[in-house]
Amino acid sequence: MIYGKKNYLRKVQLKTTIGIVTTKEGGVKVIGGPKEAVSGQTDYFVEIVPGDERSGHLAKRIRELFAQLVPGESRESVLSLSLDTIQNFIPGGKGTLLS
Repeated sequence: MIYGKKNYLRKVQLKTTIGIVTTKEGGVKVIGGPKEAVSGQTDYFVEIVPGDERSGHLAKRIRELFAQLVPGESRESVLSLSLDTIQNFIPGGKGTLLS
């Protein structure tokens, strides 16, 4: 049982952002968080909202999208990213890409 005053937040859109940044070694790293934080570190990011698409399929779509966006020399690094790495940033195991 929860006692005390409760604060309800209403009309708050649930969303998160996943992006990739290049490392000094020439590889790529997946980052996640609020849009303001991720967009400040990279130009390659997508927003995710709650939805019905399973995280495995969504992670595959995100990886393919990033591979299309990045310059040619980083494309192989993006395609070699583990889907589990991207899935870790998808809350609740399901979601949808925000257009």
